[in-house]
Amino acid sequence: LAKFAVEQQQKLPHYFKSDDLQTFVAESLHDWALKQYKNNTSASPYFDEVLEMVTSNSWPIINTIVLGKLYKMAGLFAEKVGELESAFKWYHSAEEANPKKAGVKTRLEALAKKLNKPL
Repeated sequence: LAKFAVEQQQKLPHYFKSDDLQTFVAESLHDWALKQYKNNTSASPYFDEVLEMVTSNSWPIINTIVLGKLYKMAGLFAEKVGELESAFKWYHSAEEANPKKAGVKTRLEALAKKLNKPL
């Protein structure tokens, strides 16, 4: 339903704090995915679908905090299943989206060391 609403460029009510509908949906989905992560439960396919729309720019998000949160979450899920290269890339994207505030510095450094990669 959210995908359809974003495609129609529907607006959020004025009392919402988010910039636009896609940002609101992406941040809400991140919050849900974080709960899934903490409960050792998958957030697929919903998180993956929103992440794909954001990274392909089908859902452009200009809010750097929300972008950083999404990319960090993708890194956490990738790291959890042992996809360290992918996790490293997602953490790096989180850091690029929201420099020094994405909350991935320690994880990024640890993976860089483990994978013998420069930061």
